[in-house]
Amino acid sequence: MTKERHSKTPTAIRLAITQLLSHRSFESITVTAICQTAGINRGTFYLHYLDKFDMMDQMKAETLDTFMALLAQTTTDCKHLDILPALEYVEKNRKFFYALSQSQYVNLPLAIRELLENLFDNMPNFPHYLRNLYGISETYAKTAHIGAIEAIITDWILAEQAESPQVMAKVLEDFSNR
Repeated sequence: MTKERHSKTPTAIRLAITQLLSHRSFESITVTAICQTAGINRGTFYLHYLDKFDMMDQMKAETLDTFMALLAQTTTDCKHLDILPALEYVEKNRKFFYALSQSQYVNLPLAIRELLENLFDNMPNFPHYLRNLYGISETYAKTAHIGAIEAIITDWILAEQAESPQVMAKVLEDFSNR
């Protein structure tokens, strides 16, 4: 019973922070508010996290690590961005991704850009691909390409009537193959 409660606590906290971020800034949210919304006491919160910043850092890392793992598993070539599994993960966790996008502390667009940069930096043909695609300095082409993909993903997360992950995967595939 205790183990079951222990494993349910992070889920309750995640749901609480998702709900709270929908109408308050992260900076204005207190541990007390998180605990009240999650239906737990402060002692239970502190068994899992040092403070609200540690909580958010852990949740962000866990979420983005899963997103990156899904991208890395399926994308091995920059011309064929197989992002569907990662987008399905976002769709499944849309409310939480939306909540993350509302937090200046998290800075989701920057985090997505960093993930994409890491992904593309591990592709040996990426510099050649950029030169052929844009015909400008590799540095600027890389910034433009990664920035555009990040902007499309971020806009999709923010959209109220968002397209399906399949449609967005096609949009990103078409963008990468133009």
